[in-house]
Amino acid sequence: MTSGSTAASAQGADFIVVVAGLTPYDEGEEYNGSGDRTTFALDGKMNSGTQNALITAVAALGKPMVVVLEGGSVIDMPWLSSLPAASAVVMAWYPGMKGGAALGQLLFGKANFQREAAHQLAQAIERSADFQRWRHHDDGLLRGLSLFRQQEHPRRSSRSASA
Repeated sequence: MTSGSTAASAQGADFIVVVAGLTPYDEGEEYNGSGDRTTFALDGKMNSGTQNALITAVAALGKPMVVVLEGGSVIDMPWLSSLPAASAVVMAWYPGMKGGAALGQLLFGKANFQREAAHQLAQAIERSADFQRWRHHDDGLLRGLSLFRQQEHPRRSSRSASA
């Protein structure tokens, strides 16, 4: 087993795990100066592309890999189609103190959390019209949420749009 922060450090591995993600400063509250995200990008606020570049470089090695993403919301994955066969992406959210142990159980086949959080996330911001609408309205998240509900259930009464 080896560890490192470059694709070169994974060169001799048979299987690679890359852990990347967001921090409270990427998608936190106003108390830490972060506020809302305006993009789904993994390195969106820093515009550095460091994490995406690492994942892309590791994928280019052609070895089976798992990309573990930590965050509290959607993360754009421009490298998804370049992952080698027998690879996977795990959305770990913010796993807390026992997250490492849970991830170990998952990766070594000791547990299967597939049914724990059954929902879908958009692959890219362009595929999520509701996110665009939230960004262009000044009346906040409840407005965005009610627009989503109205699109999802168009037969709801007009009360839903003003909720």
